[in-house]
Amino acid sequence: MVGINSSLGIEIRGEDVVLTVVKRMVNGFGVGRSHVIENFLQLDKAQLRQQLQQIRKQNGFNRENIILGLPRGQVILRQLELPMEAAENLDQLLKYQVEYYQPSEDGASYFDHLVLKRDEERKKLVLLVAMVRKVWLDPYIERLWANKFPPSRVEISTSAIFNLVTLKKELLAGKNLVVVFDVNERTSEIVVLKGKEQIFSREVYTDAGALTVDQMLDQLQFLLSQVKIEDGAIDRFYFSGTAAEGLFGAFKQRFPETELLANALKGSLKLKDEAKLNKSVGFALAPFRRKKQSPVALNLLPPERRRSVRKLSYLPTVILALLMVAGLVAWAGREYFQGQEFADQLDERVHALEPKVKELEKTRAEIDKTKADIGYLEEITRGRTSMLDVLKELTEKIPQEAYLQMLTIDTGAKYVDITGYSDNPTAIQNVLLKSGRLQKVENKYTTFDARVKKERFNFRADIRQ
Repeated sequence: MVGINSSLGIEIRGEDVVLTVVKRMVNGFGVGRSHVIENFLQLDKAQLRQQLQQIRKQNGFNRENIILGLPRGQVILRQLELPMEAAENLDQLLKYQVEYYQPSEDGASYFDHLVLKRDEERKKLVLLVAMVRKVWLDPYIERLWANKFPPSRVEISTSAIFNLVTLKKELLAGKNLVVVFDVNERTSEIVVLKGKEQIFSREVYTDAGALTVDQMLDQLQFLLSQVKIEDGAIDRFYFSGTAAEGLFGAFKQRFPETELLANALKGSLKLKDEAKLNKSVGFALAPFRRKKQSPVALNLLPPERRRSVRKLSYLPTVILALLMVAGLVAWAGREYFQGQEFADQLDERVHALEPKVKELEKTRAEIDKTKADIGYLEEITRGRTSMLDVLKELTEKIPQEAYLQMLTIDTGAKYVDITGYSDNPTAIQNVLLKSGRLQKVENKYTTFDARVKKERFNFRADIRQ
């Protein structure tokens, strides 16, 4: 039996996928047993179908509430500043910028954004933009859709942690910071929360068996050094994840104000295995947390897959079908309905169709607005000579072995932000320093990425006016 107040969280964990059903109860939420499908993308289609069908039979859930969760390391989060005038056409402007600066089709991304702040004094919009590569996400989406498990949202793991912590308001009652260490066998994540308004995270690429307390503290210190937090005092530490117990004991000896997140949530969550609280549970909670959404509750589901778009595309067909049905009923009953009675019934049918006709008219108005937005974008992008000159120079001079993951130039063409991978980031920095169009070159960070065996760099430079 499918429960209306139920949802399915799907967590991508390395090569595997973890599925957990959460059901709303009178006092809190009930959590079913987690199911792990190993080698999700490589698994034979028939075997995958069999496993998913078995999960569906054993766990009833609302198919409108399927949340797919992405690991933090696969999602790029960036804060952007745009002029306040861009607010009226924000969606189209961001789409234009993201697509314009993607190096190739293979590097194309799905993206979503949130408005973090409207700075009226500086006339600036501060945005949080999330991006994930299409070539990485699409295979998961396709396999889930093919097996009738269509996600309604695609969120990042940081949101799952937020959904769990905010189940009990007491956990964030203080004014200081709360730190969650989500420890798993292959990768772990550190999440820092300041109330319910600010959240920061960092993924740790170290096997859980090799992690030490000092390593986690070093990673936490690095994260805090990269973000702007006025008060850095920490109230509590929490541990979650499949490998939480291993590091939890040693950490608690040094910091008594440490607790397993599963224990802290007793009474709100009824778990099968309290020590191994996983992020699929947090993802499944998303449909029930709409009033207290995560500060990073971005939806990276491809636009063409979103139910709102799909239902909208069916709207004209539905209206036509309803009109045809009304006509057929009227024709078939012409011998039985006469005079005022027939007229009244026809009026009722027409009246019933009026909301849908208005919705169609609204859709047409939105299409007209989109055309106007495109015209606006064409207007504001005219004359960006300096922006194109910078792009041309970087394209010609940056070494061929380098891979630019993201290149951002603000709408005012005042600065450029470059992120990517290279065997020799110093060579790229020298190119920027020698550029006649750039100044004040800043190396924001350079770290070795074991996944691609290259240095991951981030440079920022001002554009000469």
